[in-house]
Parts: sequence; C-alpha cells; structure tokens
Amino acid sequence: MCRLHQRDGTRIYYNQYNGLQSGGFNQNAIFKSSSGEIFVGGANGFNYFHPDSVIAWQKQTAPRVVLTHLNVMNKDYVSQDTALEFRKAIALAHDENDLQFTFAALGLGTPDNNRYEYGIILKNDGWFNLFSRPDTAWVSMSNNSLLNLPRMSFGDYVLEVRASAAPDIWSSGEDIARLYLNISAP
Repeated sequence: MCRLHQRDGTRIYYNQYNGLQSGGFNQNAIFKSSSGEIFVGGANGFNYFHPDSVIAWQKQTAPRVVLTHLNVMNKDYVSQDTALEFRKAIALAHDENDLQFTFAALGLGTPDNNRYEYGIILKNDGWFNLFSRPDTAWVSMSNNSLLNLPRMSFGDYVLEVRASAAPDIWSSGEDIARLYLNISAP
C-alpha cells in the first residue's frame, strides 16, 4: 500500500511488517465509509484505517549500524581490549583472509523493514573500490545482515555498512558502521 503526498510527490510504502494483512490486496476490494474510513480486503483478511490517522513512519531517522560479530577462518574473532562494535581497525595475518561479518541496525522501526548495503574499498597507491564500482556505489544486501568476504587479498581496506528502515532514508556519517582492515602480506 502506498501513501502519496500530492504536495511534493513523495510516497510512503506500507507492507505486512507495518501491520497490513499481507503484501497484496484483492482487486476492487476497497470501500470508503461515510466517516472517511477506508476498508481494503486481501487474501488474509482486511485492513481499515482513516487516512488522517496513518503514521508517516518514513519520517523516522535512519538507523545506526553496528558490527556485532566477526568470524575469521570460521572462528570467532575475539578482541581482548574492545568490543567489535567499538573497534576502528583490525589487523589480520595473510592467512586470516576468509571473513564473515554480522551487523545490526539500531532503530525503533520494524526489524523486518531494515535493508542493508555495504561498500569496501582497497587502498593501494590511492583509493579505489574493490569491485570496480565508483566510490559512491553501494552493494545491496536486501534485509540480510550477514556479509561474507572470502579469500581477501592482502592490503588495507575500509568496510562500510549502512542501513535503511524506510525507502530512501539511509544511514550516513557516524551512523554508518566503518571498520579499517589490514591483511598483511605473506
């Protein structure tokens, strides 16, 4: 279901994670009562609401992202001094190059609405994106909060993960999870 703001053309989308009966509705299964309530039917029942009482959840801020877990070569990474979410940098040996990160979006929205994107940049005589994309490109992970980076080459990297709990509102600045990685040469 979509709410269109006629003033500026912006749209707010709602789905089953916002309380709708399902992700789809039956054609012509809509009714507007004399009090202005709208009833819409679908495969799993119906929803009703008054347009003036719909909360514009898109106005919320983007969630802060934190790294919650790291596996190196299928073993838990354990830091003696600082929890992973507070680490700024990690140095690894050349044979510690299969990495798996788990992260979380910290926000008050519905977790099933969270979407993630990551970017990873390799530094070698200057900066360039590891996957030959412009530095501003992000790789979508949908709502998957697990990132596998197998067989990383040695070098210095910056990993960034951002999240969105609503369309077109993404984490930025300090709300992005950012980790500097150094994988030493053999």
